[in-house]
Amino acid sequence: MSLRAPALPPACRQAGQAGQEIATVASGDLAMTKENNMRATGISLWLMPEGKMYEELSLLIKKLAEQNNAPIFQPHVTLLGEVKESQEAVVSKTQKIAKHHTPFTISFTHIDFEDYFFRALFLKAQKTDVLSRLNSKTREVFAMSDLPPYMPHLSLLYGDFSTLLKENLIRELGREQQYSFLVNAISVVHSNGEAREWKVIEKIPLG
Repeated sequence: MSLRAPALPPACRQAGQAGQEIATVASGDLAMTKENNMRATGISLWLMPEGKMYEELSLLIKKLAEQNNAPIFQPHVTLLGEVKESQEAVVSKTQKIAKHHTPFTISFTHIDFEDYFFRALFLKAQKTDVLSRLNSKTREVFAMSDLPPYMPHLSLLYGDFSTLLKENLIRELGREQQYSFLVNAISVVHSNGEAREWKVIEKIPLG
């Protein structure tokens, strides 16, 4: 039985990719996901698209998940994850961070993958000065400055899959993807447990 991945939605496609058919990948090349063994902890801070971009990316994530037996999640760029503080403390600190930063644009350059459950397939974001400063300030406020270097991205697929499957998806979706969305808020997310259990607690406007 063959699997067929969806093309990127119109807002995400480069010119010339419209109508491109996605190659099929034999089910024997697909490793089962380990959703039950991959649980996040704590509270996360997300930067999320809105409106049409949110709807289109949500649809793409849902289709990829359904076709590959993977978790469904909301489209987002993680600003900081696994914060081990109370919800009240996180919201209060995030409000202080947000009021000193104005809305800005996140731009994406290409699709990539890693051998890591939460980055099986993702859109790589440009690490601009504005985004880097926001991440640095957030790490400082939450006393998490010793984390690995920040790598902003928007995941499209979670799971443990073969390199062949991921390379085929990228080749047919088109590796180079240049689009962007405006960030107006920082979302505080309860991210304990599996992806289906995650819940946005509050969206705190920038500026």
